[in-house]
Amino acid sequence: MNIRQWIEYRRAWREFEEVVQERRRESNAQIEIALAELESDPSSEHFAKAARLVSNRLGFDEQVSRVVHLDPERFCIEVREVTRWNPSS
Repeated sequence: MNIRQWIEYRRAWREFEEVVQERRRESNAQIEIALAELESDPSSEHFAKAARLVSNRLGFDEQVSRVVHLDPERFCIEVREVTRWNPSS
């Protein structure tokens, strides 16, 4: 790995960590709201919303887990995908 690749790798790690932390905070807040709605009104609509949010979070966490174990070059490529992935869609 040359110096340019190393710099790109470190930059990708910083960006990746920031995005992952922010998305997890957002996800936690959305899940908390959905669970409160479900508790106050245990309808199938609220259950479906909470289940979807939890499923999205698990999918995101699975993707994060996969990406952190890649070699540096592949990590830089894949991190672009993770940082663009929208967990609320």
